[in-house]
Amino acid sequence: MIFSSEHRAQIVDGLRALAAFLDSRPDLPLPQGIDVMVSIRHGDDPERQAEIHRIARILGTSIDSDAMSYGHHRATLSFGPVCYQAVAISDASRARWAALMSYQDSILPDPSEGA
Repeated sequence: MIFSSEHRAQIVDGLRALAAFLDSRPDLPLPQGIDVMVSIRHGDDPERQAEIHRIARILGTSIDSDAMSYGHHRATLSFGPVCYQAVAISDASRARWAALMSYQDSILPDPSEGA
């Protein structure tokens, strides 16, 4: 997924503006951390995995082997509590999630138990 250089500049400018705003407002609470996640969705499994490997080389990092056991290819670079992640989820993992979610309305809590 390639965006225009204009879109890229808008994202980077927005991040800088947010950082400057937060820096100027020490009275505002901040989250524990910030994750910027890029989801690679184009192509088949091998193409998506190749894209994650390409991104990992640019980041100078390796693929997260723990995530691979769940069918996720992920490359991460952290800047303290701020993290850039690129992830590609395998077709099999997406199918498992869809199957799990197909049961989400099968069991409904008794509304009188929460009162």
